[in-house]
Amino acid sequence: VGEKFYSQAFSRYRVIETLKDTFKVEKSAAVRRAIIRVFSIMSQTDVVPFLLECLKDVSPTTRADCIHTLGLFKDPNAAYYISPFLLDEHPRVRATAIVALWQFGKYRRQLEEHINRMIDSKDPLEVKEGIYVLGEVNVNCKTILLALLRNTDPIIALEAAFALSKSGNAHGLVKLVEHFMLLP
Repeated sequence: VGEKFYSQAFSRYRVIETLKDTFKVEKSAAVRRAIIRVFSIMSQTDVVPFLLECLKDVSPTTRADCIHTLGLFKDPNAAYYISPFLLDEHPRVRATAIVALWQFGKYRRQLEEHINRMIDSKDPLEVKEGIYVLGEVNVNCKTILLALLRNTDPIIALEAAFALSKSGNAHGLVKLVEHFMLLP
């Protein structure tokens, strides 16, 4: 179909419907995730009802992927559908909601509070997802990430290094290189 894909309504419709049908019966989380990513690339309003339905999925990975895709639409009204997931039970879903909403300035103060709670948590998964958010939104958090770089939990330290490296910070890059040089 190539370059004419968007002008060929029936081809576009068939591809979207085939992906939706495949998503519904597919057992592999990786394939389901890939389908949602294809929808994000297509950015077609035809998939919005499908994505909103996927937000109800029991899998936190599916919910997070849907939230990510909704954020790519850059539509302030998407926030209406994303913001309830700031209270989701799974840290990855909450983290993805924060990243998706960050583009809308009116939510920033509230989102910063969520980030701080994640970073200050005793749960390593919460902290890890908070670090992921800091790396994605590129807020001025160098001091926090540098402190986490020295964390005794090697996973937390590595996540902080990765988040720092996203902004080109040398400390993060050095930590990542050291880590990969020590691998067998």
